[in-house]
Amino acid sequence: MPYQSALTVVASVRDDAVEDLNALLAEMGDGVANGRVIDFESLTGVHFARIVVVPADTDPRGRPLPANLVYLTDLDVPPSHHLAELSRHFGEGVDRVFGHCDGYGRSPSA
Repeated sequence: MPYQSALTVVASVRDDAVEDLNALLAEMGDGVANGRVIDFESLTGVHFARIVVVPADTDPRGRPLPANLVYLTDLDVPPSHHLAELSRHFGEGVDRVFGHCDGYGRSPSA
């Protein structure tokens, strides 16, 4: 029986990094198709992968909400396998994308 799962990762984008992140995603192409930063086609069991930025907004009480980076994927492998493979083969690309997010690459105590 095939193993199928979905994985969603959401991370807050630093206010000063939204423009640069949007430019990077534009460089990556519609549907993350060109493989220049992360080649999702070369990863095992990926049916669908998208990276989007949800713009900053306010909640119903008027409190600010940060922009968020959302990574969505449907897989035929366990999410832990996918994340390990993604990190092993495209760690630099992952760093380029998620490096725009709050706390990425920093220890929790930093």
